[in-house]
Amino acid sequence: MLLVSWFSQPPAGLSSYYLYNTGTRQLCRIRLELGRASASDNSTVISYDGGTVVGFRESGLPGPEEGGKWSVDGEYRLCFGGEPLAGPPPKNADDGIYDAADNPGSVTILHSGNPVTKNPTLPAGIEPRHLAPLAQRAMLDKKDVTLTVSTATRDELAGAIKAQVAEVLGVGNFGQVTDNLIHAKLTGQARDIATGPARASLKIMLDGAPEVIEEIRGAIIKPDAAAAVRSMVEAVENAVTLQATARGTLDRITAAQQAVKAVEQFISADVPKEDESKEDESKEDESKEDESKEDTLTQCTNLLSTTMSSAAEYVGNWQAAETACAPLTEATSVGAYMTILSGT
Repeated sequence: MLLVSWFSQPPAGLSSYYLYNTGTRQLCRIRLELGRASASDNSTVISYDGGTVVGFRESGLPGPEEGGKWSVDGEYRLCFGGEPLAGPPPKNADDGIYDAADNPGSVTILHSGNPVTKNPTLPAGIEPRHLAPLAQRAMLDKKDVTLTVSTATRDELAGAIKAQVAEVLGVGNFGQVTDNLIHAKLTGQARDIATGPARASLKIMLDGAPEVIEEIRGAIIKPDAAAAVRSMVEAVENAVTLQATARGTLDRITAAQQAVKAVEQFISADVPKEDESKEDESKEDESKEDESKEDTLTQCTNLLSTTMSSAAEYVGNWQAAETACAPLTEATSVGAYMTILSGT
């Protein structure tokens, strides 16, 4: 599963919610514990970390500063004493949560969290389904969101969470929140989290195609190839606009590849003939200029061929991401979604 979630429980007070991307190792934590006493920021917060390895084992293992031998192996697994810890999702309640930066090698800074719980303590009126879209938004936006100061009351914290939920779902107040709205938001966010990187890479790959098209418009197109070139231009322009699904985008890229091949066939069949007459030097100069413009079409067509072939490979990454997130995006209800997300 691409996305997994769980809760941890401090000795007293409210639980924390975790969301982890097993593909990118992004971690979001919603810390709800009020009245924390530590040297760092004690606010209740939705936090984001872009590169973290997470493991589960009994609580109380010695940290690096206590002589504990922690490391990250080549498969990005958190290890203690050379042995990999169990990875997300957690299998057992009461397992300790440990995380560190995803840098292979020895670990010098380790975060030791509270034990996993299957029965979280949450503010009144707040359920796991309200926290999931907040964590998923943080994963998409790649930024932290402060909820309250540490000295807030539970009611104030609940109000802050409800306001955030209403904002994410695009409604005026928490009273307008429905399961259908949460379900639609969660599945849409999951799709964006999973496929966003692949879509972004594909878009970068295709960004140069419009400039190539403009070059072609300035080239000399022989009459017998004009229709094929027009079809190629239209197909490429369609291909650079990404569709909602990888399949729809691939269909357009495939059509562009076929249109490019049709123009390549005209180019390869058009073998330049020797100029038998050398009498008119002005015509010779004009011919060289025409050949240069004809070369532009050849070069542009070759470039489009390479671009579309590479784009088709990038769509493969997109399709793989769609497959990985399919259990979540195809969940038929918010309850089913949360069950899958929690790995239970």
